[in-house]
Amino acid sequence: MNMIFERYRKGAVLSLLIAVLMMFPAVLCAEIIRVTGKVVSKEKKTPVFGVNISLVGENRLLATTDADGRFAFDVRSDARLRFSSVSYEPVTVKVNQRQYIEVEIKEVENLLGEAVAVAKRIENKITVDKTAIVQRGDTFDVNTVVRFPLEMFHRNCRVVVQPVIYRVDRGDSVFIRPMVYDAWEYSKTQDRMYNFELKGEHGDPLAKYIVVKNDSLRDKQTLNKDALPYSGSAILPNSGPQLSCKFYIAMEDYHKIRFRDTTTVAKGRIFPLQYMEYNFGPARELTDASYYPTPEQQPRETNGAINLRFQVGKSTLDLSDPGNAAEVASLNRLLKSVAEDSNCSIQEFNISGTASPEGSYKSNAKLAEDRMKTALDLIVGQLDERTRRGMKVSSTAKVEGWQKVADLMRKDSLQTEAAEVERIVRRFKGIDEQSRHIARLSYYKSVIKEKYLPRLRHVDYKMSYTVYRPLTVEEIREQYEKDYRLLSRYEFFSLYRGESDTLKREKICRQALEMYPSFMVAANDLAAALINRGQSDYRILLPFAGRKAPEEVNRNQVVALLDSACYGGADTLRTYLTDEGEGRLIKAVVSAYNGRLAENAELLSAASPLNRVLVLLAMKKNEEALEKAMELPDGTAMTHYVRAICLNRMSKPVEAETELKKSFKLKPELEKKAEVDGDINTLILKDFE
Repeated sequence: MNMIFERYRKGAVLSLLIAVLMMFPAVLCAEIIRVTGKVVSKEKKTPVFGVNISLVGENRLLATTDADGRFAFDVRSDARLRFSSVSYEPVTVKVNQRQYIEVEIKEVENLLGEAVAVAKRIENKITVDKTAIVQRGDTFDVNTVVRFPLEMFHRNCRVVVQPVIYRVDRGDSVFIRPMVYDAWEYSKTQDRMYNFELKGEHGDPLAKYIVVKNDSLRDKQTLNKDALPYSGSAILPNSGPQLSCKFYIAMEDYHKIRFRDTTTVAKGRIFPLQYMEYNFGPARELTDASYYPTPEQQPRETNGAINLRFQVGKSTLDLSDPGNAAEVASLNRLLKSVAEDSNCSIQEFNISGTASPEGSYKSNAKLAEDRMKTALDLIVGQLDERTRRGMKVSSTAKVEGWQKVADLMRKDSLQTEAAEVERIVRRFKGIDEQSRHIARLSYYKSVIKEKYLPRLRHVDYKMSYTVYRPLTVEEIREQYEKDYRLLSRYEFFSLYRGESDTLKREKICRQALEMYPSFMVAANDLAAALINRGQSDYRILLPFAGRKAPEEVNRNQVVALLDSACYGGADTLRTYLTDEGEGRLIKAVVSAYNGRLAENAELLSAASPLNRVLVLLAMKKNEEALEKAMELPDGTAMTHYVRAICLNRMSKPVEAETELKKSFKLKPELEKKAEVDGDINTLILKDFE
């Protein structure tokens, strides 16, 4: 017999609803395999807790899925399994030698909350007292009483109660501490089955939650029920106000689930401090220059076109032509301004020319090359020897092809003419032969020669130089417009600090962090900008805030965490803030949100009369809170709202409802807040279940 118990002990399933296998010898001829798996919702693909797994055709419970939807047990390799749960359609699955099975089950509408009694009809089911979810920083507490009718609680049964807090606005949930209530005989049997190591390493995973039935738990008022107080907590950073708490209840004996039920015990949260009034002032940019990026020597390139006119068939440049003189003078001024700047050094200057394809290609190419050398000598020759000595100068020339002419014509919607030119280009390989045939086209002189060939002739220059000084904002902006990815940290910093448009400033900061993720100054300044316009994002400064961070970074991060309801994270950074000025108020608010009210009550109450009432409510000094609430000025929405909270706590629902209606009339949006405020939502929520 001990071997059988040892087998059960080794096969204990880590789940919140452990069922005891029937105590009879295993069928020796069957192949027994270990089966593990997961049950997920068919619609949401999320794990499903509390699914009972049994053998088809046998009234024997194998296991119940845990909080992750997982299960594990030993079973015959040819077994057929039934997966069932309240609010889900049952599913039958064949093992077929598989050692891992993933099962999808479909949710059924309108089944939650409906009691299922397997045995006789139960008039007085297990109940849970209505309560509220109380917030302390990132911690959410649920305190209530679970009541068990004596008529349904037999000597060989166990009740498992699993509370779940739902974050309605986020669509997720978290399991909190379960409650397990064992009948005395059931408890003793369990202990024997685990070889009297119920709380050992391989014992019952629910052992630490077990309460064994005894007379001290009798409900003194009714005497026909046992009453077990329940207290559980969950840490939920960044939780919105839309919370609810459900209790999943299952009663089992050694063979099967005898009773299942689900009940909603709380909606919303009790957290009066959420309405506190305080002003931390504007978020701060970094002012310590030691954190600023330093300027670097930056290579720069300048490109442009120069309009030079050469005499027909000649490479000489006629400077008596006013146009030529003006173009050369303009380019020389640019070269000289860079050359004469002690902070700059010209590295390279190149001039390139393009000739049109009419005539002999060889002659055109030679002429274009000679013209570019002439222009280069003329332009560079006006620079001093020192500047020319450090420069790399070059010229290039090319003859444009006839396909370019066809492309330009197509852009001007001359489709027929362009097609004719392209046919000639495809038919004749040499550019000279192409030129001869194109010159015979009827519209060559009037269209091609007069309009398009001049557009092919142009001269460009390219100058690269190194700047040994910080670039001006105008120079940085010019580079930014071309490609922001080429900017250095210093250039990003200079650009956004010089930008007056808030949204453009934020955009530049984000681009700076895209290129330089460790750029703390940009991260802080972006976080500050978002805080100041009411759109805090605590994720921006997460990599930077801490013991070694500047005061501004930690201060901004604490404020962003408060705005995002991450009170625990704000509390961690609180110690790095100074006690001077606004830092003292910030630390007091953070401490109060995290439950340390006594030492901060005076400072917070001094900030506003409303805060005094809220602090008293948070400290559960309800009578004093009501007295102070009545001293608040009439005619403001929050005055009537907090009065409603105080009156409801003092069990005066009629007066509370009157005050609540006044607050809604003055500020209609408060009604949405009231629906998720555990202090008063019972006044307006008619369908609490």
